[in-house]
Parts: sequence; structure tokens; C-alpha cells
Amino acid sequence: MRPVNKVIVHHSASPITTTAEDIYDWHVARGWSGIGYHYIIQADGMIQDGRIIEKVGAHTKGQNTGSVGICLIGNFEEMEPTEIQLSTLKALCRGLLLRFNLQWEAVYAHNDFSATLCPGKNLVPFVHKMKTIKENTSVTFPNA
Repeated sequence: MRPVNKVIVHHSASPITTTAEDIYDWHVARGWSGIGYHYIIQADGMIQDGRIIEKVGAHTKGQNTGSVGICLIGNFEEMEPTEIQLSTLKALCRGLLLRFNLQWEAVYAHNDFSATLCPGKNLVPFVHKMKTIKENTSVTFPNA
């Protein structure tokens, strides 16, 4: 397994009907070997797998080595993420932090690393708030 030291959160900046397959097609059209994100969270909270976690992603220039990329479907400059997306994001991050022995400070928004609006003004505050969590023990999954 490759070393991972951070989790980076994105938005798709697309309609909520977008799928991982759509993103795969966009990324391949850009000349990439496949989808750049490791996980995609749909509006209903469903997680779709992207690039296998053992492979370096293609989601944040200069930060792909050592990171896991998570993309929430939606344009969070224009809309709010759904509550279930936020719950799923928190649970997925918690699981990744436990797996890689990281603390919440290792969770970042894409725009923490470059001049981009991603993951959108309506998601960035939630991502930054997650960084302040001081525990990463019990995993709570929505609807479980």
C-alpha cells in the first residue's frame, strides 16, 4: 500500500445527476489514464469507487502523491451539499483517517492547495470544521 498523509475534498461542479462514470469519461477525455478521484459521493450519500486507493490519484496538482481524493457530486458554489452527503463525507474521512493513522488535521479542501473555487463556498466551511475534530475513534455511518 502506498503511504497516505492527507485527504483532499472536491466537488464535481456539475449537476447532481452526475455519476462516477461521467467523471471517468471527462478525465479520460483530458488524456488521463482514468478517473482522478478515489471516491465519489452522490447526492443520496451513496459512495462510488473511483481510482483504486493503491494508485496515486489525479485530483490536486502537486498533492496527488500521498493523498486520497474525494469528490462530492454537485456545484457547491451554487447549491448546498445534502445532509447525507456531509454525513457520508465525515464517515468516509473518519474511516480513511483510522486506516492511515491520521488525525482530522489531515483533511483539506482542494482550494487549500491552489487558486480554485473547488470544493465550493458551501462545502469549504464544513471541510475546515472537520479539521477541528479532536477524535477519530468510533465510526458512525448514516442509516446504519
